Amino acid sequence: MSRKPSYALLYAATTAVVVTGLVYGIMRYFLEPADAFAVVNHPLQPLFHTLHVLSAPALAIMLGVFWASHAWAYFISGEPKGRYSGLGMLITTTIMVFSGYLIQTTTESLWRNIWVWLHDVSSILWTAAFVIHVAAHVLATRRAKKALERQP
Repeated sequence: MSRKPSYALLYAATTAVVVTGLVYGIMRYFLEPADAFAVVNHPLQPLFHTLHVLSAPALAIMLGVFWASHAWAYFISGEPKGRYSGLGMLITTTIMVFSGYLIQTTTESLWRNIWVWLHDVSSILWTAAFVIHVAAHVLATRRAKKALERQP
């Protein structure tokens, strides 16, 4: 897969998963149901949950593509640029993906609550690491371009 389409797919999948997860999380944790007997806190909550669950495999696939084409090459080269945010993304990706899967398959309440908590925390940390990782790359690219422009 060439570079530009793969980045576009990664950003699209990330946006879909982060936005649907954020909206679902707000509905689940911060809204109160209008009806005392409601199963959900907002009528659109099941839709956003479904969109989140259906878009997450696209992100998992793209993260696998980037592990193979980007992260592993930097890892074995010893390149320090982006190492900490990249390592943070690797750790939180593993927890986020496996806990997301286990949320869907666990029936025991205690374990389901553990997986939900792990998924929520790792997802927040992953999103922060992703933003930092991309921002650091953008800033480094801008600095390199400015340095090239200053050369005679």
